[in-house]
Amino acid sequence: MTDLSPEEQDILTSVESEEWTSVSNLNSEIERYKNCFQNSTELTEEIKIRLGTEVLNILKEKANQSGVSLQTLISHALQQYATSKLES
Repeated sequence: MTDLSPEEQDILTSVESEEWTSVSNLNSEIERYKNCFQNSTELTEEIKIRLGTEVLNILKEKANQSGVSLQTLISHALQQYATSKLES
């Protein structure tokens, strides 16, 4: 098994302890989430950026500490910046 982040381990422990129960309308919920995912991916575009090695290493470390991918970390930071949640 791969190493789990603390958050992933908490979720696994919770599931194994049977703290989770299925919703009564499971199939409709699955479809709802599929639609949400499809709609969100249709609205994205790919970009390419160049970063210095030092900055990239810092971002990789922060992503690793947060338990997310580098792409997710950068995307989230840019979304926060674009919505004025970070100072320029």
